[in-house]
Amino acid sequence: MQRTRSLAASVQSLARSLRSKQLRPYQKVTQHANRVETVSLGSLSYCASVVTRYLCSAAQKAAGAAGTRPTIYALATAPGTGAIAVFRISGPETRQVLQAVLHVPAQKLPQPRQLVPRTLYDPQRNYAFDRGMVVWFPAPASYTGEDMAELQVHGAPAVIRAALVALAGYPGLVPATAGAFTKRALTNGKMDRSQVEALAHIIQADSLDGLALAVNNLQGALRSQHHSWRAHLHAAMAIMEAVLEFGEEHLAHEIDAQLEQAAQRIRAVQAEMRMQIRLASPEGQRPELSLTPRIVLYGRVNAGKSSLFNLIGQREASIVHETPGTTRDVVEQRAYIDGLAATIMDTAGLRETPQTASAIEAEGIRRARKVIEQTPLRVLVVDASTEEECSLEHDPTAAWLPSAVVLHKADLVPDHQQREALRNRFSRCYRESDLFFVSSRTGEGVDAFLNWLGERLRARFECAKDTDQRRCLIQTQRQHALLRVVHDLLDGALQHLIVPELAVEHLRSSLQHLAEISGEGDRRFDAEDTLEHIFSRFCIGK
Repeated sequence: MQRTRSLAASVQSLARSLRSKQLRPYQKVTQHANRVETVSLGSLSYCASVVTRYLCSAAQKAAGAAGTRPTIYALATAPGTGAIAVFRISGPETRQVLQAVLHVPAQKLPQPRQLVPRTLYDPQRNYAFDRGMVVWFPAPASYTGEDMAELQVHGAPAVIRAALVALAGYPGLVPATAGAFTKRALTNGKMDRSQVEALAHIIQADSLDGLALAVNNLQGALRSQHHSWRAHLHAAMAIMEAVLEFGEEHLAHEIDAQLEQAAQRIRAVQAEMRMQIRLASPEGQRPELSLTPRIVLYGRVNAGKSSLFNLIGQREASIVHETPGTTRDVVEQRAYIDGLAATIMDTAGLRETPQTASAIEAEGIRRARKVIEQTPLRVLVVDASTEEECSLEHDPTAAWLPSAVVLHKADLVPDHQQREALRNRFSRCYRESDLFFVSSRTGEGVDAFLNWLGERLRARFECAKDTDQRRCLIQTQRQHALLRVVHDLLDGALQHLIVPELAVEHLRSSLQHLAEISGEGDRRFDAEDTLEHIFSRFCIGK
């Protein structure tokens, strides 16, 4: 507790110094580093998060006055103990920082883009803190487009702390904010906006299909397609502008032929755009990247929902007991089915006469009903060992049409004729639902049921069903909305083809909106807020 109070006092003192501008940025960092040198790595991370906004603001204002960006640094790997910790440095002072940390003159720096072992020093205190690996990338051949370097040190907390103190003490070197390195890559033309969005999706991807789509766009697939569309539309617009400029010098049939040539280019672009709009989900973005599909298990008490829930999620997330009504609330867990992430939900058992349930169980049933109503992918779990008839008139589960009916505890129904009777009975009740005999105890029918779930999840995504997933390019709502706008503007251009002046304006507007997809072009759009939102989801050091 005393150390925490001391650390808090240090932060408050530093903040007051920053506000009063009594210290230069590097002096502020140096004094701060001296104070926290002996505290834990977690405390240092906490302290850094408190003061970063002050340090970056002061340094950026100073750099802005000088016409240059500050040189930034960050721990690019997760904090804590590990085999290796990686520090990134980027900016105009990177070469000088390397000279100071390696204790060598400029001519002794490692060869560019070669990972080499070196002893690393604290330039302020003049002592070696580790023997690690160093690689540096002179501009513009680097991730950010600036001079950039990476230091790979041992992942012990003491080494990481020493490296942070060494870098913090260098004059003018400031800690990076979330996404700062990628933001510089975007500013310097090393990436376009679609690639930045793809990188954000890679960081957050929780399915193989989503990851494949994001990697495809990070490699520039959407940008390449965008350039192709833009070239065709520029050519079409050039034809129409030539008709406007020199139309009086040509015969009518020659003009018609030229306009038809422009129309063919526009239609070809439209056809490709329609394919991308179709391959994207109805919401315009890949749900497994932004909104994980949800599957609800429901049924009567003691049907074995929790056992099946634990089996799908491959961990005991729900309590399983023979006492009826064990599950009182909606329990959720993440599961991966056929490479796709899904949220599986276990619900309280439904009774025919809920008024006999306790107040807690009744609330659980109310919540279960609400979740069942809101979830399109429903799995009704039935105890196959009971002799109850399937009666939709009095069945508390009959209010919702299930996607599948799982006749659970199949190991208790070994007789073939008895199983066929059950199948016929529930097939009559749920004509549109698939039926499965499953036993969580023996594993019978589990693979068939999981394969069905995977098919249902995959069926939700047109792109996932496509044999060549490299054709799938659209991955965000923003991209999808812009593509639809461009497609509609091209419709307008075709409709006004006989009035080239109007067609040219529609084409020009379509090109402007198309440029927004990748963030390229002359038209400046209001994107600063959305870009900051994207970068804020990145890690420090990315």
